[in-house]
Amino acid sequence: MVINTNFESNNIQRTRANSISSTYKKIASIFIFATIFLVAIILYFSLSRAEIIVKVKSQTAKISATTQVKEGITNNNYLETNILNGRMVELTLEKTKEFYVLEKKTSADKYGGTMKIVNNRSTSQTLIATTRFQSQSGKIFRIQDRVTIPGNGSINAYVIADEIGEEYAEQPGKFTIPGLNADSQKYVYGELENAMTKESITINQITQEDFDKAELELTNDLKVDAAFKIKEVLSQNETIDENSIYTEVVSRTANKKLGDKVSKFEYTVKLKVVGVVFNEEELVKLAQSLLDKQLSQGQKLLNYDDESFKYHISGYISEEKSATIESELSASIVADSGAEAFNTEKFKGLTQEEIIDYFRTIAGVENVKVKFTPFWVKKAPKMADHIKVIIE
Repeated sequence: MVINTNFESNNIQRTRANSISSTYKKIASIFIFATIFLVAIILYFSLSRAEIIVKVKSQTAKISATTQVKEGITNNNYLETNILNGRMVELTLEKTKEFYVLEKKTSADKYGGTMKIVNNRSTSQTLIATTRFQSQSGKIFRIQDRVTIPGNGSINAYVIADEIGEEYAEQPGKFTIPGLNADSQKYVYGELENAMTKESITINQITQEDFDKAELELTNDLKVDAAFKIKEVLSQNETIDENSIYTEVVSRTANKKLGDKVSKFEYTVKLKVVGVVFNEEELVKLAQSLLDKQLSQGQKLLNYDDESFKYHISGYISEEKSATIESELSASIVADSGAEAFNTEKFKGLTQEEIIDYFRTIAGVENVKVKFTPFWVKKAPKMADHIKVIIE
């Protein structure tokens, strides 16, 4: 038997060649797959983008500042020193005016009624307001006005119960006046002709509110008068208005007293008036500067609210020729895109929901939209420079 060794050798060689070829194909396939995977990863990271659109609403920032105005200030940087140069014009003015008493309504919770007050003596009898009248059951009622009953005559006056209670529902009868001596009580007394009822009545009685109202009106009148007088001594480039006038009441008097039952009274106010003359534009600039310094790093100024600016003179020291000004100014502000809250590093790897939840905690944020590209991206890129925050 003859063995073909050449055939077997060829088969072995072909088998080895096929094995080597298969190995190379596997290696090539793995390499191609790895390359494709690597390219896909590179494309994923290079193409993925996140755009965060944040709609913010403006907010109001407000500054309340205290500023000094002094005479004789030279070479002064008021934005640094918070002191304005100015001058003071002092006046003393006085004014008297007649005022009507504010009508007041009595409480409807107490019983009251019209009392006929009888005087059976030949001489007149005067009773002051709040004089007591006592019923037969011992209940006290008081008249509301000062009255004078002529001799052998009578007048009517309204009386009100001292306290609240149904026991004050007195019926017609005679009332004594405990404030008079026993002999006078026989001749001067009250007669109730109709049962007491609960009702409010209108009375004119001077209260502290009447005096306060009168003083305020006179003070305002004197401030206007003072402004005209001060303007007469100002130079051409100087101005003044009522806000720049400081007042101090020297004296106040009235021709009637608290509690008097009258319809009108005269009130007099003597006023020390100081006109504080300064450059109002400098005060505005100073208020703006102080407001700017108050803003935090994450806030951006939109505009000043010029209508909100106001000021008044709150104090004056005559010896120092120095006045204190209290001023207020508001401005509209928004969140600044350069603030730490909008740092793109914060959003790396977050989902849309996580980004939206984050902005819910930021004051002034009205709405948030998040866009990922390409369409298959579900989270923000790991590279901060692929994330863009847009503030609207």
